[in-house]
Amino acid sequence: RRYFSDEGITATCEVCSRDSANLKKTLVVAPRLLALHLKRFRWDASEEKFNKIHQSVTLPMELDLREFSITKEPLRFRLHAVVVHEGTSPRSGHYVTYARRERGDSWLLHNDSDVRAASSNWQELVRDSAYVLFYAAAPPAAAAA
Repeated sequence: RRYFSDEGITATCEVCSRDSANLKKTLVVAPRLLALHLKRFRWDASEEKFNKIHQSVTLPMELDLREFSITKEPLRFRLHAVVVHEGTSPRSGHYVTYARRERGDSWLLHNDSDVRAASSNWQELVRDSAYVLFYAAAPPAAAAA
């Protein structure tokens, strides 16, 4: 939601010479795949290093972005994959991915060459380490439901 919030900017208009404007972001064409990158690292100048942000986030299984669209028609997306960073620095650690099976609602854990069924509480386990979320546009029939 914060990404789509109106943003005040300072710039000089070549037509009217005003020096400020309000930037509004909306979806004109919905993407088929939506990748959301969560900022998990913050630069600490005093320590001259990146620190990992362990803020817990909710991973919605579905998103409806209609309020950010010009058309205001349903824009539903289903969560299909979550990349997780295990480690303390962007320069070290390990990445694993939880991905929805092609058919059904079960999930798999991809850890290098090891692929296995994800534990039933995988969403709770990754709340503070999810790094990239991949959502796919829901088919029109599912979006109308």
